[in-house]
Amino acid sequence: MPLQPFTLLLILLLAFSAGASEPANPLGAAEVDDSLLELEQLARAQPSLALTRAEKLLDRFNYLKPPQLCKALQLAALSHLGLGENHNAKRRAKRAATCAEELGLYGELVYDLKLEAIASHQLMEEVDAFGVYLKALKYLDRVEDPQRKSDVLMSVANVYISIGDPDQALFYAERARAILKDQPTGKCGQALLLLSIRQMRGYRAEIEFAQEELKQSCLSIDNAYMKIAALIQLGQSHVDIGNDQRALEALDRAWTLQQEGNIELNQGALFHKKAQVLVNMKRFDEAQQVIEEFFNRFSGSYTAAMVESFESVQADVDMATGRYQSAAEHYRKALMAQKEAAEKSNDITLAVQKIQMDSLQQQAQVKEAQALQKAHEAELERERARSKSYIAVSAAVAFGIVGMALVNRRMGRSRKLYKDLAHYDGLTGLYSRWFWLQSAERRCQLLDPATPASVLLLRIDELRALNLEHGYSVGDAVMQRVAAELTEIKPDSALVGRTGGNQMALLLSEMSRPAATELAERIRNRIEMLPPAEMDLSRGITVTLGVCGYSRQRDLSELVLKADKALDEGRQGGGNQVFAFEGN
Repeated sequence: MPLQPFTLLLILLLAFSAGASEPANPLGAAEVDDSLLELEQLARAQPSLALTRAEKLLDRFNYLKPPQLCKALQLAALSHLGLGENHNAKRRAKRAATCAEELGLYGELVYDLKLEAIASHQLMEEVDAFGVYLKALKYLDRVEDPQRKSDVLMSVANVYISIGDPDQALFYAERARAILKDQPTGKCGQALLLLSIRQMRGYRAEIEFAQEELKQSCLSIDNAYMKIAALIQLGQSHVDIGNDQRALEALDRAWTLQQEGNIELNQGALFHKKAQVLVNMKRFDEAQQVIEEFFNRFSGSYTAAMVESFESVQADVDMATGRYQSAAEHYRKALMAQKEAAEKSNDITLAVQKIQMDSLQQQAQVKEAQALQKAHEAELERERARSKSYIAVSAAVAFGIVGMALVNRRMGRSRKLYKDLAHYDGLTGLYSRWFWLQSAERRCQLLDPATPASVLLLRIDELRALNLEHGYSVGDAVMQRVAAELTEIKPDSALVGRTGGNQMALLLSEMSRPAATELAERIRNRIEMLPPAEMDLSRGITVTLGVCGYSRQRDLSELVLKADKALDEGRQGGGNQVFAFEGN
């Protein structure tokens, strides 16, 4: 599949040292510590063997000191990742993170969280991945190791790459580089990150310069993960500048390293890139072999995004070789997979990025509105001055006073207009996304610890199909009607906003999860009972709602993420239902 920047650059972060100095351990302390040091290197070169040894250590956990148990769990998670066992990797990384957090090993904690985020991303659980990286950011000030701090900042840069913002990605990458200064460690990771940024900018000279820096920093190190990541990125960058032969050479080297180390991590992306390059070179038989090998090897375990990528390449091969009927079928499958992947992606709440990591962008709409307001008020001030001049020379003083009053009224309307532009959604009249997030965050901070609260997220089912069938004006009217019903039924203290295309959110202070779930069910039923004819529809509309209860250990970002995850599960279950998040 196409190697997204977020995917590849998450992988490269595996290379940073996972070591930590711990006190001596009784009952074979030297033996255990030596085993852990050896496992750390082995996990990156031979993950299968490393996992076997890590399991043996974990079997005797009663003989391990707590820091050593944390480390063994961490290395087991790393080995699982190398073998492509993402569910096990996520489970082990979570346990390792809990262990490290309890012991106050914050350097180890952020590394464990990174492993968990990588596994979540590989499982297409982007909400979880973003949330885990946020947690790592919150511990950044407690991490003493500059390598660890740089690691977290590079992770943030990766998030910005994944949402197509190279400027912010470069900002965080430079911060990471400044922390490390002249230290040799981490140069390969930084080179990978910067090459991705240069590729996004699209300037050939910058890409070629970054390619050379990548070769010097990555291809001579003794780390199979980093070499493979570097070679895949190098191959893609050669494709971007039209050098398919060099791209194929780099991908073949990565292919060999994966086979030698029995490394499964990101192998699907390597298969896709190689097939794509072979198609570009018109070597269709070889491309066909790569595609077939992919589907044979990963049967039943590929994601919608992977299916879309390989079905598209297969269709290209069929078109080039005259199998037009087959090409049409594969294009159809690719479109279906693309729709599935897009729907899953659209369910991701970006509150994490916007609240925690992109506050300047979050306020851009406000600043723009304020600038417009000032410009408009300056014009009205000039009008006021003209009115004053007129009054001074006019015999009709009364008319002048009336004119001044009109100007003052217009200035008042102007202030309200631009405040509304910044604070309210133009279609529904609800709070705008950024203002709802800002207001809800502030309210959460002011809540008494004993006060319950919940977040409720709502999505209109199949709104896109409705737009295609009836037109976007009807779809807009549906959005407005749902917003009106939501406003009418919500408690007076609730904050309600439009946080996405067809998504609305409520912060319900002083309302527990059971009560919020009951309210959500009333909302769902009320929308379902709306007469279709009142909205010029041939059938009724339904909504799906996700609910998450509030605890003092959770900030708004995590609360929204969990509600979004519940919403996603409800929609996957067919929609028109309420789903409450009941995890921790």
